[in-house]
Amino acid sequence: MLQEKRLEKIIAEAVKSHMLTAPEPDLDRIWAGIVRKARKRRARKNAARILVLTSIVILCAGFYAVLNPVPVRALGNKLWYSFGAIFQGHTGTFQMSYTDDLGPNPPHQPCNISPELDHSLADAAAKCPFKLLVPEYLPPGFKLTQVKYYPEEKRFAQVELNYSSGEKWLIFAQWNAENQAVGYSYDTDDTVVSDVTVRGNPGKLYYRQKNGGYSQLIWAEGERNYRVGGAISPSEIQRVASSLHELSK
Repeated sequence: MLQEKRLEKIIAEAVKSHMLTAPEPDLDRIWAGIVRKARKRRARKNAARILVLTSIVILCAGFYAVLNPVPVRALGNKLWYSFGAIFQGHTGTFQMSYTDDLGPNPPHQPCNISPELDHSLADAAAKCPFKLLVPEYLPPGFKLTQVKYYPEEKRFAQVELNYSSGEKWLIFAQWNAENQAVGYSYDTDDTVVSDVTVRGNPGKLYYRQKNGGYSQLIWAEGERNYRVGGAISPSEIQRVASSLHELSK
């Protein structure tokens, strides 16, 4: 028993002596190593999540989705840019639109699907996979000048109604999609953005004050999406949207 206690005392004194004479540990190096290991584990665990988030950021920063141009002005340039993304299953279509000046004319709205120019609303409604909405109210002097039908698949399409009054113009676009992600960007020095309610649904109202004024209202109702934009005041845009009703086939 005495020999065991003596042995323990010798070991304790040796350990104590070693600790007192040992160099001071490099805490910064030890902590850096712990951080590196934690980052590696976290990176492996969240690799899929980071990939998804990166894709979303890229979409919101620069892509324009299927037939959904949204005018915005690039920071530092007098350039308006449209983008967004609509996905159908595992595939998607991306497009971009640029214009130097919205001016009094409607912006060019390119897409990879050639529109079918219909002679009447009835022609577009007959082949559209969803019920079309039409405005009951239009600003004085505005008349329907063109109907564009963009076919996607049997269940998807976009219809664009173009109205004009002299040099003033108004575009009402409506389309359906199963899943949609849309991003917007704007210059706060040039555009006023408001959260509004449209037909009981949340929407975004954009108003660009330069070049005579340009307003655009965007919202969704379930899988159906709507956009009203034109060289008219924000109050008139809201009035047009509030007057929408289903077109009887």
